[in-house]
Amino acid sequence: MKKGLLFVLAYGVIILLLIGIGFFYSKLFVPTTNVSIDNNKEKSEFTQSFKEALREDKERTEKKKLEENNNNRWNPSPTFILVAVSVGAVADIVIVILWARHENRKNQDMGLESRQRKKRITDSTIFWWIIGLGVVQKRHEKLVVDWRYVIAYIVIGFALKFWISKDFV
Repeated sequence: MKKGLLFVLAYGVIILLLIGIGFFYSKLFVPTTNVSIDNNKEKSEFTQSFKEALREDKERTEKKKLEENNNNRWNPSPTFILVAVSVGAVADIVIVILWARHENRKNQDMGLESRQRKKRITDSTIFWWIIGLGVVQKRHEKLVVDWRYVIAYIVIGFALKFWISKDFV
């Protein structure tokens, strides 16, 4: 314990000493730059070079803005967005139906073991109502597609699409 405390104190003293030496020598050996402009000619040269540098900087920033605007050219139209959302909704329904079909096959292959196994979240009807929006429902230990909901969602989707696209046009 004493050796550790002695090491920390010695290390702290060395660090403080090095910082102090750095400050002392930085003030001692830093050359002071007192530049005085005596001639009008020198003043005009400085102002001229400053104006040129300012002009070049403005040109460079304008060029950079033009490049940024050219990079962000693609602006999708509202109809493209509506079609993409519609395709996504249909894909969601198709994926849920395929998933339910896979679960049915898996449960059928397991047979009696599926009834004795530990309950999973996919065994609950609430899960399928949330994930599949009611399209897939559990009936008699089997997942069934309720086509009334599929047709209803497609009709509601198209109605919303036309209603929203009418506002965009």
